[in-house]
Amino acid sequence: MLVVCAIAVKQAAYILMHGSIFESLRNWIYSKMEDEVFGFEKLNELFTCKVCMTTQVSIWLISVPLMFSGLLPSMSLIGMMAVFLCVAFAVSGLAVLFWNLFEYKVQKFEELRRSYEQRESEIMEELSTLHESELAELKESYERQIASMRNSRDVEVAN
Repeated sequence: MLVVCAIAVKQAAYILMHGSIFESLRNWIYSKMEDEVFGFEKLNELFTCKVCMTTQVSIWLISVPLMFSGLLPSMSLIGMMAVFLCVAFAVSGLAVLFWNLFEYKVQKFEELRRSYEQRESEIMEELSTLHESELAELKESYERQIASMRNSRDVEVAN
């Protein structure tokens, strides 16, 4: 059950932070922050921090409803707060873990692809400006570099 809650919290936090349905809300918060309206700077931070957002979502969507559901046995106030915090932080921690596991490889691949394409473009630009005497020896060197970059990219992506 905890894993299902964590995945739900991850998805809800992702939608709040990146979903088009909340884009106008995020833009409004950002504009209020730029106008220096009190409290909106912290609210904007909430929408840019995975840990902050998943913690808030797990508190309001998991822990608070659990506290009022009657599913927990009666216990002291300290016991209730301990359960409340444990559930909120466990679900939030798992949500961030899933978020990082599911998205890290895609982001890393995109970063590598962009950097390799940029370097390849720089090399090709440099090749086009060379004189014919320099071109033959440097072209071979650059082609080896490009092949090496492509091979290392394939190895890094596979890992």
